[in-house]
Amino acid sequence: MNNQPGTRAKITQKSRNYIIARAIAPPRIGRKALAKKLQKELEEKGWDVPEKEVLWKKISEARNQQPNELDRDWTLGSLAEYPIPPEALPLIGAFQMYRLTTDAFLSIREAQWAGRLYNLFSGENKENPLILHGWAFLYALEETLSEVQGNPHFDSYVLDTELMHNVFYGQEAYKAFSILGIADKYDADPFKLRDLNLSLYETEEAVKANPEEFIWKDEAVYRYTTGREYLEDYNKELVRITDKIAEMPGGLRRFVKDAKARQEKDKK
Repeated sequence: MNNQPGTRAKITQKSRNYIIARAIAPPRIGRKALAKKLQKELEEKGWDVPEKEVLWKKISEARNQQPNELDRDWTLGSLAEYPIPPEALPLIGAFQMYRLTTDAFLSIREAQWAGRLYNLFSGENKENPLILHGWAFLYALEETLSEVQGNPHFDSYVLDTELMHNVFYGQEAYKAFSILGIADKYDADPFKLRDLNLSLYETEEAVKANPEEFIWKDEAVYRYTTGREYLEDYNKELVRITDKIAEMPGGLRRFVKDAKARQEKDKK
């Protein structure tokens, strides 16, 4: 974690967006339970970790926004009010069917973004519908975050740039976010689910088949009551690792090599 216990966490725009996205996404678990999960998730990302009371407030603020019609479930009937290019409809219908396999629904907002982005893809990228599906999800999510924070004019420059440089980013983002949703639904550890590296359907089936293996351990993010305790523990660990490196033939290079070997062994 970047911030020490007892200090005020710096909530950047990126971490604020992440907190809001988790708050408004289904399934909407209780704000206290979500705050605990968020502390661990933010820490894993290397971002400052706000106190739970701060997160409770942020979650409530995001959820208390006036609902937007665009975030209703998409149906063919919604085309009367929210039209979509006819050539994109077969693919959007397929997206809806795909969502239903994970008990989720496509929103009107996502369907509209799929229609807008449809003609940007060609060749192999167009043949893989999950690429467009992921980007429609991501643009819709970022637009929603903009609205929730009081910015009616959505600036998509960052996403546009990412789209030009990494066409698979949207697909990867959707999977990562959906795994968090599965973890919330079954009170599972999202990091264990991520490491399975399975499809979303297979991930959910794995949790249902063996819930005890993936159970979320409700442990405090902070084990320290003061910054001094944290620093003392940190320094002890630093000394331990330094001593271990010094004892090994080849020093740091050998230490890193052995660490990588252990990681590869754990994957098998």
